[in-house]
Amino acid sequence: MKNFVLFLFCFQFYTFNLFSQLNARKIEKDLVKINDTLYASKFEVSNGLYNEFLASAWLKSKTPDTILLAQIVASKWIDLSANMAPYTKVYHSHLAFNNYPVVNIHYQGAILFCQWLSDVYSSSSRKQHQKLVFNLPTEEQWELAAKGKTTSTFFPWKGELPYETLGKPLCNYNDSKEHPGGISHRYSDSADILAEVDFYPPSKNGLYNVIGNVSEMILGGEIAKGGSWLDTAQDLYISSKQPYNKVPSVKVGFRYFATIKN
Repeated sequence: MKNFVLFLFCFQFYTFNLFSQLNARKIEKDLVKINDTLYASKFEVSNGLYNEFLASAWLKSKTPDTILLAQIVASKWIDLSANMAPYTKVYHSHLAFNNYPVVNIHYQGAILFCQWLSDVYSSSSRKQHQKLVFNLPTEEQWELAAKGKTTSTFFPWKGELPYETLGKPLCNYNDSKEHPGGISHRYSDSADILAEVDFYPPSKNGLYNVIGNVSEMILGGEIAKGGSWLDTAQDLYISSKQPYNKVPSVKVGFRYFATIKN
């Protein structure tokens, strides 16, 4: 596994600034305005932020069945490839992966996260908006955010390719024509698997990794958008849809949106 041991060694003494004491000001800092009533998170939801949700008193107050739906299913790494077994123990809990996108969660887990975030925001003081409701985006909202100031149905950047003229990748995707099978295949960038939520340059309207890295859940749970680290270029187009059945997957994460309510 490429540089895996070295990667963890270099980070083992590094202290991350966890998403402690989350409040309205911190939430607002990570939002991008899409239109007068709609905002989107700059980033895909990270392991660090999702783990704060899992540890919250809000979630612990729910029924056992609800709490179970919110949990991460780390064993999904092995479903992809036996070579991925080390990630079952470290990806979702080691501080080295704190800023990487959360995967292997149920659709209902993402919905519960959004409900929690709405509650955190509404109970905070010194907020910009009287009420923001957080949720997964509709397909229309996601495409509106992904396109930003462009009219392209391909990518948020100029051109129809997921890399620059000199070959520098603009997103995290699989450039192999073979069937994806984990780390044995060739990828388009230096990421072993997934990349940090702020790794690649943002789109013109400030969204990071809206294309590639993880496919992002769409409200309703029937499709995901944006393509993932295991998908090839044609699955990355803004107009493309990936089938999704609401179950945990190493390919699928989410980005929350927020709507202003009067």
